[in-house]
Amino acid sequence: MTSASEADEINASALFEEARRRAADGRKDEAVALLRGIVDQFPLTVSADQAKQTLSKIDDPGEQ
Repeated sequence: MTSASEADEINASALFEEARRRAADGRKDEAVALLRGIVDQFPLTVSADQAKQTLSKIDDPGEQ
């Protein structure tokens, strides 16, 4: 597997932080859309892994 470029890591990280802010502001639907976008656009990044974990917690809140 090829690793993500530094630019992809930076962009994905910025989007992940924005998703966290929106979730904290109660804008869950927007946060979920951003997280899914990270997974789709930047699948090889650390942030994509974090986004997947976060999405799984949102989908199954009892697992937190």
